[in-house]
Amino acid sequence: MIDEMILLSDLGRGPLYLIMVVTFIFMGVFKKFYASTPPNFYFLMAWQLSAFWIIGAHLNLCLKYLLAAPRPWWIDPTLLPLHPSPAKGFGMPSGHAQSAVGIIVFALSSCKYILKNNLWVQKFSSLIFSLSIAWVIGMMCSRVVLNAHSIAQVFAGATVGLLWWSVVAWVQNTSRGWIVLLLCSVIFGIVSLFIVLFPPIVSANIVSTLAEHQVSPPHSLTLLSTAILTGASCSTSLCLLLLRKSGMLKV
Repeated sequence: MIDEMILLSDLGRGPLYLIMVVTFIFMGVFKKFYASTPPNFYFLMAWQLSAFWIIGAHLNLCLKYLLAAPRPWWIDPTLLPLHPSPAKGFGMPSGHAQSAVGIIVFALSSCKYILKNNLWVQKFSSLIFSLSIAWVIGMMCSRVVLNAHSIAQVFAGATVGLLWWSVVAWVQNTSRGWIVLLLCSVIFGIVSLFIVLFPPIVSANIVSTLAEHQVSPPHSLTLLSTAILTGASCSTSLCLLLLRKSGMLKV
């Protein structure tokens, strides 16, 4: 069971979302192979995932360092890190749970449009919804079983994911939405800079526990990582402006 939980947990990492974004861009470019939907739809889905994942990851990182909540096995000597590569960052909120919720809302958002144009998808809409729910529950359970997060941390991650996706959906349908996203990106950048200058203090007991398992203590953000995250977030915001100017938000 542990091996299955590790596999499921690994599937929730960043590369999965990157593959999905690239796939949707590919489908939009080679529209002739997918005649049931307009190319704008695929580009819009690629942008939605990018905004949710990139800016959402920046938000998650800021929250983790601001809250500085320990992972369960850091403070409970009866627990062990069951993943072969234990996460080094703080635990609240769970990034895996946050991203998993994005998948289910993304699936529902996609089906809402596709159902109008594709009879095949209509037949399997219930299955798609059920699999999306199972994905979220499975991801949350895997993080708890592996002692990577507490139950509170995975539910907090799921809540942040749902709220952040609501923001992404709102700004997409608002004429000045790209400004809102840009402001969010700048704010997250300022918070990241604050964390660089004033990193959270990790207790000696936690440092000792981490050392026993050969895991480095959570380090503060660097200026380079802050610049990269802020730049990527701002770029995603500006992409929304380009999509709106080019009329590609209409599907």
